[in-house]
Amino acid sequence: MRRYVKKLGGEEGISLIELIAAMALIAIFGGLIYSVITFGLNTYNKIEVENSLRDEADLLMSSVINDLYTIAPQMVRSLGTNGIQLIENEKESASAEKIYFENGSMHVQQGVIAIKSKVSDESSIKLVCETPGAGCRSGLIEIMLVLNQTYSGKLHQLKLESKFGF
Repeated sequence: MRRYVKKLGGEEGISLIELIAAMALIAIFGGLIYSVITFGLNTYNKIEVENSLRDEADLLMSSVINDLYTIAPQMVRSLGTNGIQLIENEKESASAEKIYFENGSMHVQQGVIAIKSKVSDESSIKLVCETPGAGCRSGLIEIMLVLNQTYSGKLHQLKLESKFGF
């Protein structure tokens, strides 16, 4: 019987120091893995929001360029800092097309192009004309487009400045 008691009563197992060391290593590696995964997901979400804002800005700018080249206006009039009016024929100014910002949206020919509340109030369209007056036959159209998108409680903003000659 002593033989069995000696076998069962051995001092095999792990000590408290070994247990603490193992737990510390697990905590360190777990923290590293968690931080890498969190950083990766945050970066992915940030890039996704930036791509969304860039797509929106590209759509808006291409619609303005498309209108400028399609209409080929004889004259352009300023509507203040929030818009311009493209006049195809000076004699028929009623057929003029407007490009302007209003209520967080960009409007082109009375049709809303942007999704509401994405265009910031800081956005503007300015007309730079060599001969200021009622309208311009040649000059620059300066567009400052500021798009906002909120994701996970954070405001992401994209500013885009473009100049178009006519």
